[in-house]
Amino acid sequence: MRYIYNVLRQSSTILLLIFTTLSLFSQDSFKRLDSVRVFANGQELLYPWTGGFNNPQFSSVDINNDNIKDLVVFDRSSQKVLTFTNNGSSGTIDYQYAPEFQHNFPTPLYKWVILVDFNNDGIADLFTNLPNNWIKVYKGRYDTADQIAFDLFVSRVYYQGSSSQPIQVISTDVPAITDVDGDGDIDILTFDWLNSVTVTYYENIALESGFGDSLFFDDIDHCWGNFKEDGLTTAVTLNQTCKGGGKTSGTSAHSGSTLLALDIDSDNDKDLILGDVSYQNLILLTNGGDSSSAHMISQDTLFPKNSIAVDIDVFPAAFLADVDNDGLEDILASPNGPFSSNTKNVWWYKNVGNDTAIFEVQTDSFLVGDMIDLGEGANPVFFDHNGDSLLDIIVGNYGYYQGGNYHSRLALYENTGQFDTPEYTLVTKSYYNISNLAPDALSLYPAFGDLDGDGDQDMLIGSEDGTLTYYENTGGGGNIAVFNTPIPNYQNIDPGKFSTPQIVDVNKDGLLDLLIGERNGNINYYPNTGSVNSPIFDDANKVETFGNIVIKSSLVTGYTVPFLTSLDTTGEYYLLVGAEDGYIHLYGNIDNNLNGTFTLIDSTYEDIREGYRSTISGGDLNSDGKLEFLIGSYGGGISLYTTSDSIKLPAISVPPIPSNTTLSIYPNPSKNAFILSSNKQINISSISLYDLLGQSLPVDASILSSNTIEISTSEYSDGVYFLSCRDDAVSQSIKIIVQK
Repeated sequence: MRYIYNVLRQSSTILLLIFTTLSLFSQDSFKRLDSVRVFANGQELLYPWTGGFNNPQFSSVDINNDNIKDLVVFDRSSQKVLTFTNNGSSGTIDYQYAPEFQHNFPTPLYKWVILVDFNNDGIADLFTNLPNNWIKVYKGRYDTADQIAFDLFVSRVYYQGSSSQPIQVISTDVPAITDVDGDGDIDILTFDWLNSVTVTYYENIALESGFGDSLFFDDIDHCWGNFKEDGLTTAVTLNQTCKGGGKTSGTSAHSGSTLLALDIDSDNDKDLILGDVSYQNLILLTNGGDSSSAHMISQDTLFPKNSIAVDIDVFPAAFLADVDNDGLEDILASPNGPFSSNTKNVWWYKNVGNDTAIFEVQTDSFLVGDMIDLGEGANPVFFDHNGDSLLDIIVGNYGYYQGGNYHSRLALYENTGQFDTPEYTLVTKSYYNISNLAPDALSLYPAFGDLDGDGDQDMLIGSEDGTLTYYENTGGGGNIAVFNTPIPNYQNIDPGKFSTPQIVDVNKDGLLDLLIGERNGNINYYPNTGSVNSPIFDDANKVETFGNIVIKSSLVTGYTVPFLTSLDTTGEYYLLVGAEDGYIHLYGNIDNNLNGTFTLIDSTYEDIREGYRSTISGGDLNSDGKLEFLIGSYGGGISLYTTSDSIKLPAISVPPIPSNTTLSIYPNPSKNAFILSSNKQINISSISLYDLLGQSLPVDASILSSNTIEISTSEYSDGVYFLSCRDDAVSQSIKIIVQK
């Protein structure tokens, strides 16, 4: 866990409070809910809740020490590792999503990840990129549970030349890390740092030097294979020789290439598959030299020529993996950067050859076709769209990349299960035709709440430009949502770019307020100064930095997403915040402190990290009184979590209960009505009722006496609610359970 240490220094009292708080947390309070079934296009998805990916990179390694190669996927865009165990047999495919292995991978990881055994101990090691373009290496091992784990080996890899220098890989590129010369240790091929158009060969001489468990490289050749990239055509120029220490004459810098080295014709030297930032195809270069002196003699510019060629908008990359366990390595091709395909973005080419590898395309949606994957960015929220009391899911996204542009939409996954066994079916990826109503809007973030007091849930949508668009629901409570013509620039609210609203009664006054996250990393609070039927949100009352929260993973951006809710039986508010760093940040000390500084409880809550630019929202999915959470990320998918019975949360800001006031409620649980009793006179206007999401509900109350009130809940579904009573400006919350 990470904590703000300057807070701990303020006083011994605060120190004691924080450590007492931490001791109350169960590290298993949140758990994945991968068992909820999801259907799309008439088929059940195999991996619906994995979180999706845009720019996946594949490594075939044994992650559970059973001598079978599993699959590790690193998504460049969401900066997330996904792990799949291989349960298939010869000629069959059977991968199972296994997130329990993901926590053993180091974080953060940047740009590219390649898993290869450099020290020949039978365990894969991890090579990755640093922000300054150096190579970082982690040594692999198996822990006591036979799960692969990693320890830092070197923070940078050096080569020996006139002086020792770190090997640099251009941040846009993917190098080849493999045994190029066939001597039993791994070497490195990467485009030259200086001219970016020729490949540099770094030979590993560790074995020759008697240091098998180390990495020693020589800078051997700056024009490996004797070719160069042009940057203007899909073809490369063959028969090039390097001059002046590595530069080819008449070349200009050209960044953005991917390399896969493999022996495609079984002649004991490495051929090369090359991808380029400017093109949608892959190029196969055939090596007519040998393992010690490469010379590319021919090229296939539409690889593979015997099948449908790779066609991935721009910047494809290729990776080796024996997908179907037939003993032959296949090829997986995917985009290596943004502004490229973010659906149908994993092409599987099966190796159907023998001595010479022959690749035939099988699918353009390997793994990703069995996921909830909605392009780039996923902003999921629960919403009962058809009034059947089952929570459906609406998902906004940053956009699908099509025809050179991004197009944002809302997707609807309808809950077609039961209260105790939810399941989801994709109804549409263009809910309410939002893409036509707002064709230029990007990064759509939906929020729902009854803003006009008519008993149904209206919709607000935040977007990249920071404004909100209002869609009034005229369908009525318990009916299918019917949204009116959108009202753009709702009440001139514009907190900042990439607005992410939540509709919630923040101050518990019976009126729905707005919390809005934004790119700058703060959270904006707009209290409702109007009425139940006619809300007013204006800048004069706005709290621009709610709770004094500013989360930034860079100097300028944080991409906050707020979700204010009650997590335990006290009814106290806690604030969960998704952010650019991919973690969930948890804050307390909120009730009766709306203009103060909230307490950061955990900046990596439950160690959940589903990927870059995380979002979070929740709801009681199965009416068991426990919240379920939807977590989205820039990978374009969703992860589903539930809270366990063992969840424990600190009562950081429990308001004092006046000693002269005693409140009781009975019967509890109840079917249709509760009796609220007090030793003092009760003011009916001081009573509010909330669901687990903090949504204010209408209170149907009857005065029985000056200190006794009957509260009807006959219109509410089974579940947990909180009754809030104000006394001398102090809010007290009482948990009630409706059980029919």
